[in-house]
Amino acid sequence: MNRLEVSRAAFLASFSALIFLTSPATAQWRYETRLAASDAAAVAEFGSAVALDGEVLAVGAPNDPRPADHAGAAYVFRRSGSSWLQQARLAPPDAAAFDEFGSAVAISGDVLVVGSPFDDDAGRDSGSVYVFRFDGSSWAQEAKLLAVAGRSFDNFGYAVATDGQWIAVGAPFDDDRGSNSGSLVLFRYDSGAWVQFALLTASDGAAGDQLGMSLALNGGRLLAGAPRDDAPATNAGSAYLFAFDGAAWNEAAHLLPSAGAANDEFGLAVALHGDLALVGAPKDDFDREVDVGAAYVFRFDGSSWQEEARLAASDSSPNDALAHALALGDDVALLGALQDDRGTNSGSVYVFRFNGSSWQQHDQLFAPDGAAFDSFGAAIACSRQRALFAAPGDDDGGDAAGAVYLFSAGQSPACDAGGPYAAECQGPLSTLLLDGSRSSDPDGDALSYLWSSDDPALSFDDPTSPTPTLSIAASPACSQDFSVTLTVSDGQSDPVSCSAGVTLADTTPPRLSCPAEVVVFSGDSTDPADAGGASAGDCQPDVQLVYSDAEQPSECAADPVARTVTRTWTATDACGNSSSCEQTIRVMRVVVVLDILPGQCPNVRNSRSQGVLHMNLLASPGLDLAHVDHNGLRLARLDCAGKPVAPMPPEKLARQLDFGSPPADQGLCACPNESADGLADASLKFRWSDVQSALDLVVGDGATVIELVVTGVVYDKAAALSREFVAVDCLTLVPPGYRAALNHGDASLEDLPPELLPGLEACGLGAAAAVPLTMLGLLCTAGRTRAGASRTAGRRRLRV
Repeated sequence: MNRLEVSRAAFLASFSALIFLTSPATAQWRYETRLAASDAAAVAEFGSAVALDGEVLAVGAPNDPRPADHAGAAYVFRRSGSSWLQQARLAPPDAAAFDEFGSAVAISGDVLVVGSPFDDDAGRDSGSVYVFRFDGSSWAQEAKLLAVAGRSFDNFGYAVATDGQWIAVGAPFDDDRGSNSGSLVLFRYDSGAWVQFALLTASDGAAGDQLGMSLALNGGRLLAGAPRDDAPATNAGSAYLFAFDGAAWNEAAHLLPSAGAANDEFGLAVALHGDLALVGAPKDDFDREVDVGAAYVFRFDGSSWQEEARLAASDSSPNDALAHALALGDDVALLGALQDDRGTNSGSVYVFRFNGSSWQQHDQLFAPDGAAFDSFGAAIACSRQRALFAAPGDDDGGDAAGAVYLFSAGQSPACDAGGPYAAECQGPLSTLLLDGSRSSDPDGDALSYLWSSDDPALSFDDPTSPTPTLSIAASPACSQDFSVTLTVSDGQSDPVSCSAGVTLADTTPPRLSCPAEVVVFSGDSTDPADAGGASAGDCQPDVQLVYSDAEQPSECAADPVARTVTRTWTATDACGNSSSCEQTIRVMRVVVVLDILPGQCPNVRNSRSQGVLHMNLLASPGLDLAHVDHNGLRLARLDCAGKPVAPMPPEKLARQLDFGSPPADQGLCACPNESADGLADASLKFRWSDVQSALDLVVGDGATVIELVVTGVVYDKAAALSREFVAVDCLTLVPPGYRAALNHGDASLEDLPPELLPGLEACGLGAAAAVPLTMLGLLCTAGRTRAGASRTAGRRRLRV
């Protein structure tokens, strides 16, 4: 009989948090630590049996030579912080040589069960089981269990399992159904004591079946292996499933492999988890290779157990003995191959995963310091996110002293790309900040980040940052959806990717900039090419830019501003977004100074007079008064608000224009260059009665000063345009019988428009100089002279 212990650790705890490779929720097993007995001894084979429940693990060393050869021992380790510390070394008080205490171990909560299958209490090698309980500070023996009908060579305790309330014990060499047919004994914890509850045998048990060579207990079900069952062939093996109905344990299924063959020893190792059962056949000749080993997965469909898969290593070799030990979790299977030959019989563990439709191999694990004959994977236990793999042949503490290795199924990172993101189109290139910082790693591992996108319109300033800036090239679309992918890695598991949506929308009006206020003269072009155009920027390549004008003419002929144009610019993009701004264009009349010349003084200006009124026009620089349109001259009177009233009808005003410089002796302007440019003489021929009537003048005693307004048009032949002008001055009316004194007054330049000054300066006059105007605004009569009347008109203060 081969006494090499197989894995009998009960798979007791939920494994639902365990995560594996090649999917967004998977992770890779990572080596965590190596444990050995603090008092390691040669040939102890520490690790022949293992059990794991959360933060506590138990390891059997059945060949420990203390206190006698092969008396055996068991060790308990507990996790403290990030370390696993040995908490106890257990040995029975009645230990004896070759009892092999520690051949099987099982743990659940504070209950630890240790098998001693070669104990002689009920006869030679009848076997026994020891129960220990943790009281909060130490592990104390609570009971020693013997089969009620135990006999020599039953090897009771060869396999054990517990869930804290039940203890199942295998006696594979019991003879109840024939020699070495095997049996199972169940104990129940009742009123502070463990009481034998049932003795189970296979309904078709037969000699040599060895029922109870392996056990698994989970959720009211008990799975037991009979590796030497001869159905369907000699030593092909089988497994039996028993269920507790609340009153009794009953056989519920007899599991046989679809490809079972002689000497496969199907049932040498078993595991049970929920509705899944896993049975090992370590001597299966899979793919015609001798004893490569295989495992079979069965699933309960609600009424019966059906074979779901046959698991074998992708790199199987003869005598690997895959599935000599195994464990099972949620869609995960761990299979030990203790004779795998990375080094001769160094051993390994294979990880298989159910992907929703099939079971696939996903990893192969090795001891980090594995060596020949270590037999890594000879025993396996797993709980939650950890697995315990034994190497009972490890020689570090002496020949076959043994060791165990903890691997953690570190969880993959949780990927969070943030979003969904919405960006407002900002122009040719729009940007927004991505945020993947909410990604996390359950194991606390540092994460690396990588952002990507298949869309050429997207780019990242730093794709390895958790919070990069995303740039999006503009497109004609008013709204466009993109996707970005974040891949995070903890350096231990497969990278995990997640995506977030990005929407680029154009709901922002175009950025519109209007020209500054523009001043032009009458007749100048106000087209955008001359007055300036607006500019618009937008995410869309095509922006329609239009304008509309609203004109407000001046109500006063003497106002230098002829009209004000309010130009409204509107920019509209292809998405219907629009914006507006206003530009002001002031259209100025040409500035002209009107000086009345005395002409043929004395002239009588009364209700019976008529004659010619001479005047001199002095314009701003650049205006050619040589082309004054005499048809545009008007004589009018302004009211107190400066608004023209009662202009003289054109038919009552005969016009004649004399062009050229004024006589030098008149002293208006002594220009060095006496050209016609900027100077003109105009003569208005009229009948005074028409003037009086048209301007609604009432001539009484004394002199009356009225405003004389002359408006006109200057036509520039070279530029093919016309410019308005306006001139304002004072005219003194002298009643009949009066004679005005010949006053030589001075006019101040303080109130002249600034645009006139350069022209005056060209004539040798500065801004502070006085302009000598001969008899400015003064009319003569043949009678007496009366002076002293004064009036402020236009932009100048004139004295007469």
